[in-house]
Amino acid sequence: MFNNHFFHSNQQGLETLQRLELCHRNLSLETVVLSGTTCTLAALGSAIRIPIVSGTVHLIEPQPPCGSNPQYMAPELLQNTPFDGYAVDLFAAGVALFVMLLGGDTLFAAPLPEDRRFQDICVEGNLKEMLQRICAKRAVIDLNISDDALDLLQKMLRAEPKDRLGLSQVQQHAWVTKGGEAGATAPLTLAQPPPLGLGA
Repeated sequence: MFNNHFFHSNQQGLETLQRLELCHRNLSLETVVLSGTTCTLAALGSAIRIPIVSGTVHLIEPQPPCGSNPQYMAPELLQNTPFDGYAVDLFAAGVALFVMLLGGDTLFAAPLPEDRRFQDICVEGNLKEMLQRICAKRAVIDLNISDDALDLLQKMLRAEPKDRLGLSQVQQHAWVTKGGEAGATAPLTLAQPPPLGLGA
């Protein structure tokens, strides 16, 4: 319930940003302020207005990458192409949920083709299989994470923005509506992938 509560609070923050037609662009657990039982999205210095013309959402022109943790960046932010501001924030929220549920430090180094974990999880859709392989190597019996949670994570962490869940779909997902579970009983620490030289 704990992780679901804070994830829900995060989603309310994203909902507010969407109503304001803003893309955070730098969402991570480091940019969320926790006060009691409330989460507040902070570090809005990189936020950018989402172009909406006559009720139609348009793509944002390419922007320089921002933030200190590249694993939270949606892959399209590193491709120097126009991007959907809503979709990039949902990708970052998926990474944050992964860390909240499994306690792993790093999913992948960065969302780049040469990062094998990124390919495995976000392109090929093998999150569950990758976690099972890690558990087998470390003799971990059970991650104590539901199939609903894994399904939500996988659908938020898709490389293609059009394949990623939107905010309303996330809010209607079974893991969210059922109240979620606390996450892994012991953190699953993933081996740190090598840096990929993204620059400062």
